[in-house]
Amino acid sequence: MDSVVQISITLIMAILVFIAGSIFLDSDYVYRRGLLEDESKGKGLTLWVYHHRGMIKLCLLGLITFLIYYITVLSRPVSCEARYVLTPFYSYALALKGNRYYTEEVILNILLYVPFGFLFAAAFKNLKLFWIWIAALLLSLSVELLQLYFHLGVFETDDIINNVLGGVVGSIFHWMGEHIKLRIKKKG
Repeated sequence: MDSVVQISITLIMAILVFIAGSIFLDSDYVYRRGLLEDESKGKGLTLWVYHHRGMIKLCLLGLITFLIYYITVLSRPVSCEARYVLTPFYSYALALKGNRYYTEEVILNILLYVPFGFLFAAAFKNLKLFWIWIAALLLSLSVELLQLYFHLGVFETDDIINNVLGGVVGSIFHWMGEHIKLRIKKKG
């Protein structure tokens, strides 16, 4: 459980760094600071990152997706039997009764998908939020089905609900960041 917490915190920190980098690489900011007044005079790495920011976002999204599969499927030991819990919100009921394990599970399953939702929204800015949430649902469903098929954990509807919720939170964070950038541009 500790490694999942550390990875989740690392992923949240990565989002914060990504937000700061995104603001820095915003075209108006970069041009105002004189870093790209003339592309031929651009500052090496800054110019390269500016021109390849779309590919960088896709690579980060791929990395986050791989980390999700690694944490939830690839790093787990095989158990004896396939298990599943199809009762929705059972972990919430247990968490509300004070069960610390399920409280942590709910929180970690949400946190795990926040970076995915954020980066998916960043990589595909023209998509409606509905499609970002569908992507989180499909990723979560694939993880749960792999866990069930290969006996790597418990297939839980609550995990899917929490993961989609995390994707929603991440995409809302991205939307908020974009909104803040627009307000900064208007003031500048």
